[in-house]
Amino acid sequence: MHLRKPYGHQSRSQNVKTGGEKMSDNGKADLTPQQAQVIAHLVAGMSQAEAARQVGVAAETISRWKANNPAFVAAYNQAKQAQWDAVTMKLDGLANLAVDTLADLLQDDDPKVRLQAVRLWLEHRQRPEGPTDPQEVQAEMEHRRMGAFLKRVSAAM
Repeated sequence: MHLRKPYGHQSRSQNVKTGGEKMSDNGKADLTPQQAQVIAHLVAGMSQAEAARQVGVAAETISRWKANNPAFVAAYNQAKQAQWDAVTMKLDGLANLAVDTLADLLQDDDPKVRLQAVRLWLEHRQRPEGPTDPQEVQAEMEHRRMGAFLKRVSAAM
C-alpha cells in the first residue's frame, strides 16, 4: 500500500486510473492518507462506521470506495491477507498444542463444549477472499456491472 503525495507533488510519470486513484511508477495504486487509515482501522476490527468517525469521513464514503475504487479494494484485500498470513504463521507455531487442545475439547463430556470447539475452529480457518491487484478488482467490478446491466436489459424485454 502506497500513500499518495499531496496534490502538486505527483510524479509526471503517474497515470490517472478509473476512480481517481493514481498509479505510481511501480504500477501500484496509491491511496490517500485517509484511505490508508480507514483500511488500518477496518483490519484492526473496527466497524465501517467507527473507522469513518476516527478518520473523519462519512461511512458512505467508505462504501463508495469499496464499491468503486479498485485501488482501495485491492489495498484492503492486501491488508486482510497480510493479517491472515501473520496470524496463520503465529498459529502454525502453536499447531501441535492447538490440535491437542482441540482433540481434548472434542472428547469433552459436554456436547455443547464439543460443538463450540468445532464451530470456533471452522469459523477462524476461513481464508479471506478477493483480488489484491487493482486491475483485477477493476475487472471484477466491471464484470458485476455488466452482469447487472444485462439482467436489467433482459428483464425489460
